[in-house]
Order: sequence, then C-alpha cells, then structure tokens
Amino acid sequence: MNNILVLILRYRLLLFIAVSLMSIISVIMPIEVSALSGSQFRAGRIVDDSIFYNGNAMSAAEIQAFLNAKVPSCDANGTKASSHYYSAAGRYYTRAEWGAINSNPAPYTCLRDYQQSTVTKIADAYCTGYYSGGTKSAARIIYDVAKACGVSQKALLVLLQKEQSLITDDWPWDIQYRSATGYGCPDTAPCDAEYYGFFNQVYNAARQFRRYSVQSQLFNYRAGQSNYIQYNPNAGCGGSNVFIENDATAALYNYTPYQPNASSLNNLYGSGDGCGAYGNRNFWRMYNDWFGPTIGSLVKTSNSSTVYFLDNGKAHVVSSLSLLKDLAAFGPVRVTTASEINQYSSTKPFSRLVGGESSTLYFVNASIRLRLPSCSMVVDYGFDCSASSITYLSEGALRVLRNGPQLTNLYRSNTNYTAYWMDRGKKRPITSLGDLKRIGGSTNVLSSGYVDSVRTGLAVYGPGSLVKTANSSTVYVVKCIKTLLPVKSFVHLQEIGLDAKVRTISSSYTVASTLTTYITCNGKKYVGTKGGLYETSTDIITHYDLSNVTFVEGGNICNFLNISQVPLGQYIRVNNTIFLVSGGIKRAFSSYSVYQGPSYCNNVCSYIDTSEYLAATIGNGPNI
Repeated sequence: MNNILVLILRYRLLLFIAVSLMSIISVIMPIEVSALSGSQFRAGRIVDDSIFYNGNAMSAAEIQAFLNAKVPSCDANGTKASSHYYSAAGRYYTRAEWGAINSNPAPYTCLRDYQQSTVTKIADAYCTGYYSGGTKSAARIIYDVAKACGVSQKALLVLLQKEQSLITDDWPWDIQYRSATGYGCPDTAPCDAEYYGFFNQVYNAARQFRRYSVQSQLFNYRAGQSNYIQYNPNAGCGGSNVFIENDATAALYNYTPYQPNASSLNNLYGSGDGCGAYGNRNFWRMYNDWFGPTIGSLVKTSNSSTVYFLDNGKAHVVSSLSLLKDLAAFGPVRVTTASEINQYSSTKPFSRLVGGESSTLYFVNASIRLRLPSCSMVVDYGFDCSASSITYLSEGALRVLRNGPQLTNLYRSNTNYTAYWMDRGKKRPITSLGDLKRIGGSTNVLSSGYVDSVRTGLAVYGPGSLVKTANSSTVYVVKCIKTLLPVKSFVHLQEIGLDAKVRTISSSYTVASTLTTYITCNGKKYVGTKGGLYETSTDIITHYDLSNVTFVEGGNICNFLNISQVPLGQYIRVNNTIFLVSGGIKRAFSSYSVYQGPSYCNNVCSYIDTSEYLAATIGNGPNI
C-alpha cells in the first residue's frame, strides 16, 4: 500500500525522502536516538502473532493519550511556515497558503481531534466482534475496530503512521484521511475510491489482516513455508527466499509485498539505494521505537520476576527457569506493563504438553516440538490426556517451535550420555550400554535443565537380563521395561540361550508367568533347546503333548534369542540316537536305514539336534 500521491502533492522535504515511482516511499520521522539496529531485523519474523493479533493492546483512553502526546499542538489554521519558499514575497508560504494552492485549505484537523460518523458492522468470518456505528473519535474508531477484528491497536497506529504520517502530522490534509491505511492503494495504480474514508480504511485494513490469517491458502505469502520476496517493485532489484515463521509476518508481506535490502537496513532512519523498500522496515522500526520489541511472547514487568507467555488471548505463567530456557524461540523476554498483561485472560501455567487446532499433541523442549504418538506416552511424561493438561497455542506460535522427531520413552541430556527411560513422570536410569542396546529404539536428546528437573526413579534393565531382589533368591528374566518372568530352572535359560549372570535390583515390576522353554514371539510358538528356538505348528504341538497355554509370551526377550530358520518337526536326535515323536512319546530308531526308509523319512526329511533336557520331557515308547 502506498502514500505516493500525498507525498507528491505536499512535497514536504523536511519530513519525507522521495524516491522513484517504482519504489516504496520511506516516511522518515523525527524521533529520538534509538539503539535499534537494522541487524536486528528478521525478514521471516517481523512481528509475533501474540503482538500483532492482540485486540486488547490499548484502551480507547490510552490511544487518545498517545495521540495527544504525539501532537501536543495542532496547527489547525495553518499559521506556521511551510517548507516551500514564496519567492515573490521573499518568504516561506504559510501552511494555509500552501494548502490552498493544492486544494487543501485550512482549517486542518489532527488525528487526536478527528471524529467521523461510522456504520454498524455485523460479525463475519474475519471480524468476529460486533461493531456498532455512530459518531466516534479517531481513538475510539481505532480501538473498536481492533477489538472487533482481533488486530492490535498498536499495529493500526503504526500502519496509519507508515502509510500517511497521521499520528505525528500537525496539519494533515483530507487526502491523508481518505487513504489512511493505504488499503486499496496498490504500488502501481491509483487508490480505489470504494475504500475512501478514515473509518472505511481502518476497518478494511484490520479485516484484511485477519483474512490473511484465516484464509492464508488464498494469498501469495504464507507462514510455515519459504517464499521468494523481492526487495523492490522492480524485479531487477532481486530478492531472496524467506522462511516466514508466523501469520502476522505473512500478513505484512501480503499487504506490502517487499522486504528491505541491506542498504535500507544499514540506514535504518533514512533511505538506501534505488532498490530499497521501506514499508515493512518502517513498520518494524516504528513499532520498536513506540511500543518496544515486535518479537517477544515472553514478558514480565519491571518490578516482578514472573514471566508470562502471551498467546491466543491468554497469559500463561512460565513456572521454571528450565522451561523458560526451552521457550527461547519466543524470546527475548521483554519488559512491559501490568496493563498489557492484564489484557490477556489469566489461565493455567504454561505446560510442556502443547496442542494446536489439530488433535496432535507435542512436547516442548529446546524450542522444538516433539510429537507425542499416544496417550500412554503422554502419561509416561507425567501428564494426562485431558484438555486441562494441555496448553493450546495459536498455529503461528506452534510454527515458531521447530519441528522435531517423535518423542520416545528413551532420552538423554544434551550435556552427558546417561540414558533414561521415562516412566509415569520419573526418569529411570539405564545402567549399562548393553541394557540400552537391548531396550533399543530412538533416543531423544533433551535439554539438561529439563532432564535435571525430572525426579529420578529406579533403574531399568534391558529385556533378557537376569535379576533378583536383595531379600529373595528368586531369579527373574526381564520381559520388558515393566515386566519380569520368574525363572524356575537355570536349565531353561540354557535351553533358550540366555546368559546366566544375575544382577540384584531394587525395583517394582509386574511379575508375569514363569519362564519355560516354550515361548511365544510375535504370535508364533517356539520350543527352546540347546540355546535356540524352533518354531512349532498346531500339529507338532499335539505330538509333543503340549497345548497353547503351555507357551509363555516372550515380549522383548524375543529380540535377543536365537531363532532358527528350521522349524521343529517330529524327528529329533539326542546324542547319536534319532527319535520319532508322536502322540506325546518318543520312539528310537533301531538304525539309520530304518529312519531313512520308505515307511518314515524316506530320504526327504531331517531331524533337529535337541538336548537331553528336552528329550526327558517326552515320554518313551518302544523302539522302531
């Protein structure tokens, strides 16, 4: 949106710098010295959503006081000298004289004193608040429109200044009110008369900014993706790809589709080269100068150490230093007034469990959002899946957090390599690298501040580990992180191929069925013998006089057992004797030739070498 016509007509050299008609005009304001530097400008994050879309940023009284302070004395009659020399009279034209020459005679009405009859606006998809008409002051119009459309009153004040200098102008012309926010004023064409008028301009601009967010898919610049943005309307000046982080920044680019180049940022309060563009630079600069940083959802007052996170109309207390560090992407923490914080609804403290418009839940750590795959994972991290445990963020705030991997129970600190298993709000140390390998899966790296803040639970051991408690002789094999299988005999361990080293634990586990040599893994049934597992079928089970209930679910132990590619059949060999197993008994072959004969194997089958232990579990029948 431009204000070229105003600048050409008024030609106020002391306040404006004119550039070519293919450039955006820079409005240079006489402001106090500021520490603001162009190096601080972030093209992808000009202003945070929590700041730009805060419809409660200022009251009508605060706006009026702000306007009064910016123009303490209005030159309503134009008696002051203009910047234009009247050579015939040997003096400068008065403002009234210069205005009359350009069809804008005195008196002049400053924004602080401006009033207008407005019309009622019914709520729609963009401005969800009802706007009642009537004669209102400029301050009241700005307040009511911002409130109705959910756009910051501060942002609208800056918009009025960057487009038409209305905030600080002490003798504004009608044309400035006519196109106050530059709405319907493209850079390459005249303004559209349909949108003339101060109220019309303010309302349509605020509504459009909200529309950019609600219907983002309809516009060129969108949050959460990389966009090529030119430095100037002249395509020959180039541009660059900018990853736009939030809706408010995308809205500014859709409204004024250029980014400042290096020259315009290097001369922050002046102009750069012929390829400079100043609209979005000036918005950022003016907002910072008048109201403070445009980036910073994290705020505090000067007389309190309590930090709040402002978003979605709510103020969440940030309850710990470790959490504050993990929200660094929303910072820095800016100092503000209690009145700004009070404009947001007080609500529950910020939770690391966050959500947005979708049903997906995330865990926040180190300015990264890690997706929680299930409610059980939510519980393991000490939360529950109810809405009361979740901090709901705006989509813009979610995009500020980098997208990370899926959260798992396994994690370690970013400052050391001790691994933990997260279990119902406690971190349980994993005692060895071998245990970590047996547990398997991806390990998240989380900030040390968070890891240190979590209560430490009892150690965990990898599946297949042998453990016992100090006050009992019963040995268990770890089935999974939370379940043990009692071991009846060490022979069973040898048969299925588990190490016999036993560690003493102080832990609370669920005790399941006693471990045997008959194990179910991934729905398949196996018999263990001589350190290996052999798959069985329903027919074979009956020949060995077994049933489905005989088999114990192996769980994660199965990952560390030697499963043979050869299934268990009816033929087994114990030492040097081959047996046929049938009907729950084994019968020895009197010779190898009988075994290979046509009545039995017929040279097409094979036997499995088994242990004496397995053979002893099968009854004996007569030899063959």
